[in-house]
Amino acid sequence: MTMNYDADMRIELFKIPVGADIATDGELLDTFLLDDLAKSYGHEVESRQKEAEKEKERKKKKAEKEKAKKNETESEDKKEEEKVEEKEEETKPIEKPKLRFSIELSRSGYMRVTKASIGGTYVNIERVRKPAELSLD
Repeated sequence: MTMNYDADMRIELFKIPVGADIATDGELLDTFLLDDLAKSYGHEVESRQKEAEKEKERKKKKAEKEKAKKNETESEDKKEEEKVEEKEEETKPIEKPKLRFSIELSRSGYMRVTKASIGGTYVNIERVRKPAELSLD
C-alpha cells in the first residue's frame, strides 16, 4: 500500500466471511503499529527540501556559466524570458513523501510486514500480540 500519511497508525487486518456484517462478524487476524511516522515524514520532507535547494543552486551556477560564455549583446526580450523561466522553476512544489508498506501473508496464515518506509527512511513497525499469545496457559 502507498499513501500520504504523517501520523502514527495502527493497522488491523480482519477476516470477514462473504455476506457477513463487517462491523460484527469480522475476525481480527493481526495488528501492526507504525510509530515515529511524523518524525520520519518530517526528516524526509527536510531532506527533499535540501536536495531541491542544492539542485536550484547547481542550475543557477550552470546558467551563470552559460551566460558568461554567451555574447552580452542579447536583446532585452530574451533576458525577460529567462527571468520568467526562473520564476516558474521556483514555484514547483516539492512532492510529498509517501508511506509505503507491504504485508506478506503466508499459506499457514502468518503475516509479517516486509517493508515500511517513507521515501528513503525506514519506519519502525511493531506487531501487536493477541491476548491468546500473551498468556502461558
